[in-house]
Amino acid sequence: MRRIRPEFFRQNLRGAWEFNYVGAKNALRDDLAVLYETVVKTQYGAHFTQDDAEALVQICVAYGKAFQDYVDYKAAYFPF
Repeated sequence: MRRIRPEFFRQNLRGAWEFNYVGAKNALRDDLAVLYETVVKTQYGAHFTQDDAEALVQICVAYGKAFQDYVDYKAAYFPF
């Protein structure tokens, strides 16, 4: 697994790298299958929720700590 699109990350004004939400959204159109095939470089054949969850974990691992930090920062509280 590897990062394949440099527009998914950008340097902020302090010089730190951050996930580029707009660039990723425009490039992948929020489609898990497209994102998975682009990042992991294998065919996406999921038909069940567990498969989707595993694909999302593989994507998160491929993007590493910067993506994890972004997701943690944007996380929403679920009251259940």
